[in-house]
Amino acid sequence: MSNPGTRVGVIVSHPIQYFSPLFDLLNERGRMDLWVLYGNDAGLRTQLDPGFNVEYQWDLDLVSKHRHDFATRGDAVTPRELLRGVASTYRFVKARDELVIHGYVGALTVAAIVACWLLRKPYWLRSDTSARRHYRQWDPREFWPRAVYRGSRGALAVGQRNAAIAIGLGARSAPAAPFAVDNARFRNAASDPQPRNAPAVVFAGKFIPGKRPGDVLEAAKRLPGVKFLMIGDGPLGDELRAAGEDLPNVIFGGFKNQTEMPAALATADVLLLPSEYEPWGLIVNEAMACGLVPVVSDAVGCAPDLVIGLGQTFPTGNVEALCRAIEAGLATAGASGIRARLWERVEQFSLDACALAYESALTGRQG
Repeated sequence: MSNPGTRVGVIVSHPIQYFSPLFDLLNERGRMDLWVLYGNDAGLRTQLDPGFNVEYQWDLDLVSKHRHDFATRGDAVTPRELLRGVASTYRFVKARDELVIHGYVGALTVAAIVACWLLRKPYWLRSDTSARRHYRQWDPREFWPRAVYRGSRGALAVGQRNAAIAIGLGARSAPAAPFAVDNARFRNAASDPQPRNAPAVVFAGKFIPGKRPGDVLEAAKRLPGVKFLMIGDGPLGDELRAAGEDLPNVIFGGFKNQTEMPAALATADVLLLPSEYEPWGLIVNEAMACGLVPVVSDAVGCAPDLVIGLGQTFPTGNVEALCRAIEAGLATAGASGIRARLWERVEQFSLDACALAYESALTGRQG
């Protein structure tokens, strides 16, 4: 059944497990006529993710609860199929009153932005960028983002650093549309925490250099009384498992699909995210919803919004400071009332709050 109101189109690369719950909720609330155009159907098929180095298919329903279409299908897109995708993107933009475009690179995303300019369709940008380099004025990496943001109605900002980037690139406004996960799904897994023999820290992510999983093992050497759980896999997997053979306090849990993540996270007291750069870090939302204290590097985008004041930050790559932050995080995890404070903070970054922000920006409705 068609929803009333403004015809809103969302353009995103492919079905993503973090975005689908928001689209489902917006469709359920019925305050806009929502349609999502996916660049391809990659998120719905069994695929090899080189970052995880495993074949998997997400075990959540990603598309059935909101109206959607695909500009292209399959992994290998021929030039002819790409042209068809560009044409379908143009038709999609033409049929909408307002657009939300995720990112500003990629052939179909660029096609959507150009279509908005040609058809004079208002659009909002949605990205999670929290840091960027500056280039020479006529470098495409400099002038293209500025042109895209200046031509938009604004940015639906995921957090403080992201909003500052958008304004710096020329966005007229950057209303807060908080990056969110399904908090209830994760909180339910942690509603009855089990007693542990030792304090526990969890790292969850791809075993790639940028995530710095080796720093986790270095911390495990220096903190033998703390259990470290490594969830995930990737190109560094064999190297890390070999290095961890002599560390009895390190456990490798393997890759976990979406429905397995809440229970896996709930076995720990602290989340550790030592990345060299993390645009946001939705694993922090998930962990805090499970009642874990976050310990993150200062390169993690969500630090000012979610972590500071409750968890700990440390300089990226400084293992000594990382260990001190873990110890402080574990002390906080044992404090009275900390779970309620964590839940209160992460609930500000809820699907309901994000949906309300979308509706306010796109339809002018405040509640």
